[in-house]
Formats: sequence, structure tokens, C-alpha cells
Amino acid sequence: LAWIMLRFKAVGLIAGYNTASAEEREKYDKDKLARYTGLMMLFMGTDLVFFGLLYLILPYMLLIWVSWGIFLAVCLGGIIYMNTGKRCYKKEEYK
Repeated sequence: LAWIMLRFKAVGLIAGYNTASAEEREKYDKDKLARYTGLMMLFMGTDLVFFGLLYLILPYMLLIWVSWGIFLAVCLGGIIYMNTGKRCYKKEEYK
């Protein structure tokens, strides 16, 4: 999904984007929104795959907790970062 988001700018996959009104969708820069969401999904997926494979080699329960901690930090931190400072809005919207 991260590759689809980054390659095809599939902002329709973002929850709530399709249900927003047309004027609300016009406020957002689709390229920035797709790039940022795609990168966030890529980091979260890479984290889970990497620690999942590492757990097969070293079966320590701590690896699972670290993996989910990083996953949640990227998820929540990314959402907070994206929603503060109007980073995905078009430039003319917040002049």
C-alpha cells in the first residue's frame, strides 16, 4: 500500500479523504499528503517486517515490544506531526 500511495498518489486510500466535501479536499496538496502518508506507511511496514524476521532469529519477547513501540511512535508521531502546522495544506490556504 505504501508503494501504491507513493507511486500513484492514491489519496483515496486515506481514511476520511473521500468522505470530505469537495471544498475541504481542495484545501489539501495531494502530492504532499500522498508522499507523507506513503512514507509513514513504509516506515511502519518496514518496522514490522524487520522485527518479525529478527524475532525468528532471536526469539526474545522484548523484540515484539520494541517493534510495537516503534510502530506506535511512528504512527502517532506522524499523525501529530502532519496535523500540526498545516504541513499538507496548499500554500495559498494559510496565507
